[in-house]
Amino acid sequence: QKRALGLIEKGFKNMSGGRRVASLAVAHGSSHNVAEKFKASLEKIFNMEASVFAKVGPVIGVHTGPGTIGAAVLYD
Repeated sequence: QKRALGLIEKGFKNMSGGRRVASLAVAHGSSHNVAEKFKASLEKIFNMEASVFAKVGPVIGVHTGPGTIGAAVLYD
């Protein structure tokens, strides 16, 4: 999971292409502590606070499992 989250961070950095980040969001299943660390890492990378930090509902969780973590980055 740690490696996967690192790849996601790298992907978001590469996709930015130098653009400013307008908004950052992180969501999780029941992995609150891991998601909190992932959020902190993204906030450090993009030098901004996440505007959304939420727990996904059971409809998402039933398809992805309890350890799911997701993120979204909106670029200018």
